[in-house]
Amino acid sequence: MCHFRAAIHMMPQFSMEVLLAKEALLPLSGTYYQAMAIKLIEAGHECDALHELAWEPITSNAEAAALFDTAARQFSIPRPSQDEAVSTLVRYHAEQITKENSDPHAELERMMNEVYWPEVSKHQSSAFVGDSHDMEEFVGAYWNYDDLRDSPDVVGYNGLYGQEAILAFDQHVRTLARQWLERHTEPANHSHSIPL
Repeated sequence: MCHFRAAIHMMPQFSMEVLLAKEALLPLSGTYYQAMAIKLIEAGHECDALHELAWEPITSNAEAAALFDTAARQFSIPRPSQDEAVSTLVRYHAEQITKENSDPHAELERMMNEVYWPEVSKHQSSAFVGDSHDMEEFVGAYWNYDDLRDSPDVVGYNGLYGQEAILAFDQHVRTLARQWLERHTEPANHSHSIPL
């Protein structure tokens, strides 16, 4: 039997749903699963499968994945489809980008590595790269950061160059993330969130 006891403090959220979404799109290591199981337990999630995953020696990535899947089933959290996994991870990274203490470029790189390259890049675009999953503005921003960093004296943003342009573009990317979140409804279940 699994249960959740409320965590005392809340920080940026990572959830079992986010981990299941990553699992649907990316190969995850056994040590990654173990680290996430420890975070879930520390956040108040109690489940035999999580404890076994966190504290027992894991012999393979498949064994770790199976234990995590058992814990998710015991918490009644379904495995996402590929599209649900994309939506969950884009939402997660967009939420992180909107935080003033975040590094939008680093979060955007994580979004590209975890969502765009492994899944969205395989889908046909209708007009813009990434538009199959409403990621086209994020994809464009990702490449714009490269231009701003690679040619800071030549490429600018809103009349600014160098570090000033990057800081202004960070705010633009935060706006893009807020707009994406406004266009997409909140996921139904955040009950299994943990501090990251």
